[in-house]
Amino acid sequence: MSYLIGIGKCDITGPCVEVGFMGMSNLGQQGEGLHTRLFARAFIIADGGGSRVAIVVVDLAMCSQAVKLEVTRRLSLDPDFGENGHPIFGDENLMITATHTHSGPGGYSHYLAYNASIPGFCKQNFECIVTGIIESLRRARAALQPGRLFISRGVVRDCGGNRSPEAYLNNPDPPPDEVDNDMTLLKFASTDGDLKGVINWFAAHPTTMGEKNRLISGDHKGVAAAILEKRYGGIVAAFANSNCGDQSPNTMYPHPPNGVDDLKHCLEIGRRQVEAAARLMEAEAKELQGSVAFRQSYVDMGGAFLTNPDRRTWPAALGYGMLNGSQEDSEGFKVKAWPEGTTKSNFKENFNLKLELLKRFITPLLGVHWPDPGDFPPGYEEGHGEKPIVFHVGLARFRDVPLVPSLLPVQMFKIGPLVLAGHPGELTTMAGRLIRKTIQDVFGPEAADPVINAAYSNAFSSYTTTRPEYALQHYEGASTLFGPWTLDAHIQEHRRLAEAIREDRPVLADKVPPSIPAEKLLQGWGERMFPDGRIPGLSLNIGDVDGDARQGYRRGDRVTVSFLGAYPGNDLRTGKTYLAVERKTTGGFVPLYDDHDVCTLFHWQAQGLASRITIHWDIPADEAPGSYRIMYYGDYWTEFPKVLRPIASPSREFRVE
Repeated sequence: MSYLIGIGKCDITGPCVEVGFMGMSNLGQQGEGLHTRLFARAFIIADGGGSRVAIVVVDLAMCSQAVKLEVTRRLSLDPDFGENGHPIFGDENLMITATHTHSGPGGYSHYLAYNASIPGFCKQNFECIVTGIIESLRRARAALQPGRLFISRGVVRDCGGNRSPEAYLNNPDPPPDEVDNDMTLLKFASTDGDLKGVINWFAAHPTTMGEKNRLISGDHKGVAAAILEKRYGGIVAAFANSNCGDQSPNTMYPHPPNGVDDLKHCLEIGRRQVEAAARLMEAEAKELQGSVAFRQSYVDMGGAFLTNPDRRTWPAALGYGMLNGSQEDSEGFKVKAWPEGTTKSNFKENFNLKLELLKRFITPLLGVHWPDPGDFPPGYEEGHGEKPIVFHVGLARFRDVPLVPSLLPVQMFKIGPLVLAGHPGELTTMAGRLIRKTIQDVFGPEAADPVINAAYSNAFSSYTTTRPEYALQHYEGASTLFGPWTLDAHIQEHRRLAEAIREDRPVLADKVPPSIPAEKLLQGWGERMFPDGRIPGLSLNIGDVDGDARQGYRRGDRVTVSFLGAYPGNDLRTGKTYLAVERKTTGGFVPLYDDHDVCTLFHWQAQGLASRITIHWDIPADEAPGSYRIMYYGDYWTEFPKVLRPIASPSREFRVE
């Protein structure tokens, strides 16, 4: 069967300095440069009857509800995305799904719990993400052509393990594989078989670049995409994520990320996914046949009632077991009194001054109102089961807005037998398996094969564990916001969506998420608009080399060059680069690598109003001998007149042997 397919890609790299990273909730993890750029990769699929869906894979920690709603709002007003007076993409048939990198700038949510460590809402980053997603869709639509879709599947067993094995083994009859090792690859080709792009789904937490990292990075998913796209020049390759909530790549190594080995581990895990994906791209694949269908609904997870009358969800709350992070990936708040596994039965009443200071005095100064026990709904604390509650994030308010969303999207795409189940958060391995089984039970094993959990899609609400996993209150269970029956509520809604697709009937949406105005947000730092200065004590002009390359290097060496540069936030250089590695040819210097390549690093260091820029190039082992140079690109504010001027500065020429 021939589909209409279109693929587009756009840079969504936000400010790479002085904005906190989303993922580790570490106030000290502020950006200081760039490892790899972040991208939105859009894939449009339409069947012969005109039914269409769009999947946008973004190099972000999550797709916030604010981003999804703003993208669909702008698309509805854009004539380029309309047909016969109606928008072609809306909330139901657009899935924005994140890779879950923990090394990207945050501040693009409208909820305080996900902005507090950034700190605050970052308009510059939000705009960069929203406009980049729309541009990726625009490019995908412009590239629409008849095409074919192929599915191939394989097993990858060398990318990590389960970081909460005790909780996993608490499930009844758990399978021996403690993580999902399946990689599923969707290949997009023209009708004559010319490869156009791929999406592959593989569950792997992108936490190799740990909380000591200060460089924007797509982590191993971004590394894999960059390598595969370069290997198969001209294609767009998305490495999407799945139910990796309790899976960590760092279980392979003797210690959590330490800021020393992170880059090495990131490249290692990324390259293993590349090799697995490359094998699937060359392997025999099943061609998809069948129509395109989609459904989406909103569920109030703060009070969803299940078909079992004894089960319901509750307003969001976090347990004490989340305070110390997952340990394999981050250090958390280092509160020894309440480790992972802190339940009501073993909870220690240990007055912690810092925690009480935070809850009772500091956060109220910011405008956070914490509820008193008398404000709790009847049955609320009991309803959260084994969880001793530390933060009542669903009942607390910041400027009359809850700290986390509760009205959440559940989405499903069906493309022939392929089913994508969009989940607004993090699923553990077993939780993902139970959702897949539910969907296959509705459609039948042949009519729904494969079923993929597209996690981190369309909104974010922390974790979803199984009931037995929740009971042990490890990091994932303590971070399951809506109580022990959170997963059951999602399963119930996925069953409803699957039945609606099977029976070709609509799903009535009687609720929509609230619109949160800007004045309700904690605003972060604005864009810096004052002139760039000089490094004190050095007689350098902006653009001058501060530390030059040596005259010669061997392959495998690192080249380092520094400049008196410009503040990187002056211009995000979207679609461009802060650096280039160029090789000398008979016609002049030719760029080979830029700031998206995995062999380059871009560092920024503030010195007063001045910026010292340091660029590293790790020379690949197979690099051709010859003469090279490194270029630095930036944009600086002048004082009189106040204008933004470009910089293009070369290092000295050097030899690689």
